[in-house]
Amino acid sequence: MSDETSSKLQRNLLLVAAVSLLLWGGFREAFSDRLGQSVSNAALLRVGFVLLACWVALPVIRRPAAWLPPGATAVVVILIGAAVFQPKLLLVLIPLFSSLLALGAFIRFFRSS
Repeated sequence: MSDETSSKLQRNLLLVAAVSLLLWGGFREAFSDRLGQSVSNAALLRVGFVLLACWVALPVIRRPAAWLPPGATAVVVILIGAAVFQPKLLLVLIPLFSSLLALGAFIRFFRSS
């Protein structure tokens, strides 16, 4: 099986899973006696929406963004984690990571020329 066929199959399976979870959660919510109070219905709907977002983003994920520095995604994940656990730490981390990314771009610029 070629890589492109495998990618299309994965994307189609992702869409089927997302739609089935959304329909299942929607029907259970519609025909439930306790509207909006079922944790399992909410979980089905949330996971369905996340899978639908992944289905939309899958073609973009396959090719790397050329404008994004190599370490930027790791920096964003670290900053989000810091914001969740210790928001005051962002006052130090944002300038630190910004300067590191700028230094990396500076070095890459001179290394390529």
